[in-house]
Amino acid sequence: MIVFLKFVGAVFVALILFAITVYFYIRWKFRSAIKGFIDALQSIDGPTVPPFRVKLKRYEVVFDDEGDDDYIENKDEFNARVNDFIVLGFEKIDDYFVNEMGMPMTALLHQESKTYGIVYNHPELNVWCDVVRRYQDETSWTYGTISDYYMDRPPWATQHFFPGESLTTVTEKFWKEAPGDGVLAFSKEEFPRYFEKIYAKEMDWRIERGGVTEAEIRRVAKKDGTECTREQIDNIQRQWRTQITEFFSERVLKRYRKDSQLPRLEWEALESHAVIIHERMQAEELYQAFNDVYYPATLDEADEEDDYDRKERERWTARIEEIRESLKQHSPQKTFRELTQSPSKNEIWELHTSVENPISADIWIHKYEDDEEDYVDDDDD
Repeated sequence: MIVFLKFVGAVFVALILFAITVYFYIRWKFRSAIKGFIDALQSIDGPTVPPFRVKLKRYEVVFDDEGDDDYIENKDEFNARVNDFIVLGFEKIDDYFVNEMGMPMTALLHQESKTYGIVYNHPELNVWCDVVRRYQDETSWTYGTISDYYMDRPPWATQHFFPGESLTTVTEKFWKEAPGDGVLAFSKEEFPRYFEKIYAKEMDWRIERGGVTEAEIRRVAKKDGTECTREQIDNIQRQWRTQITEFFSERVLKRYRKDSQLPRLEWEALESHAVIIHERMQAEELYQAFNDVYYPATLDEADEEDDYDRKERERWTARIEEIRESLKQHSPQKTFRELTQSPSKNEIWELHTSVENPISADIWIHKYEDDEEDYVDDDDD
């Protein structure tokens, strides 16, 4: 169960995958109640927070027995669910692949009712389906064939869950209950672009909330019959904050490169030494940016019996408390500037520039004196 809690932070990776288009809403959800779920999580060696952006690619491998698709897990069940939609009058839009998730999917459309059918496939977490409508007011209805994942929903999304029900039963129930006015449809060509756009919309909603909430973690843990400790909750939320910090840092650098139009060599030099400090960072993220050795999880991993570990933990904890106190009065950028006034002996911190878009941030150059040494050409005598 502890393994499960460590992965609760990976909402879209281990529990749910949200993917919405501007004309309809697709809900990606990984089952948290399937047999062997804990074993599956133990086998995952990847990030514990979902990607904040995805790219949807057309899937070139045909889901039938004619192509070289033997590596596709759950192929027969996947094809069966696609066929179930076709029998109900749906027409295939296309086969796709979400690279960041390692997941094939097929999208279908019932033209008359403007209803979308989505079949998802994952080698560890099996096959499931969603029946979806998107409306002119940008709300959505989704009926899924999986269990409720007990996470908060965006205010624009209505979802109901029918695990164990046949796809035919779920679809017919959807047609009876989902609103029929103001329904939108879109072209096959528009699908990938809007998929990515509205996926980003939901992820931005979660980022603005600071990631997964304590209430969400406790609900999911309770659903799984697990009690979670304060330390476990803090660890999950810290992973989210770290990924959010990296996400904003990447966006700041990308925007700055576009706006500044630096020559390639200058950009590469900047990129290799850049440290981004933005307005959303908290004490632990600031100290992590300042101290290459420190990482928040090391506070939990420090050996209390080891004198060096104990002293390092005490020193880090004290410094983080100082940063928290500073943040009560100053912005993260100003607080970090104060940190750079006392670097280690061989460190060099230079403020390169400040930006306001896409978020208020400072771009710092962080080097060590060793980096400034001249290198001798191998051809020189």
